[in-house]
Amino acid sequence: MIVHEICIWIKAFLIGIGFATLDGLLVPFRRLCRRHLWMIAISDIIFWLALGICILVLLYFENDGKIRVFIFVSMCAGVYVQRKIKRYIHKARIRYKIRRRYKEDL
Repeated sequence: MIVHEICIWIKAFLIGIGFATLDGLLVPFRRLCRRHLWMIAISDIIFWLALGICILVLLYFENDGKIRVFIFVSMCAGVYVQRKIKRYIHKARIRYKIRRRYKEDL
């Protein structure tokens, strides 16, 4: 029983990471389509429909359709972890560029 719930938690966590990554990949697309708001609207609708379908599939097949708070908490945790990792990588990249420029100036 508890092992099954841990597996559900891990799957929801990975879904959260996946959709946060997908949302991050859509940002450049939104910047390219600033003038075409209908393209942004369509991509947002597709994104949210895909997220809703994934949540419903997870709830239906893994949890017999029962809504449990820990599933949504684990998805939010996945999004949070993905955002933290993304910020850490971005800061590390900036530090690397600064160090490289500093060494070139010497």
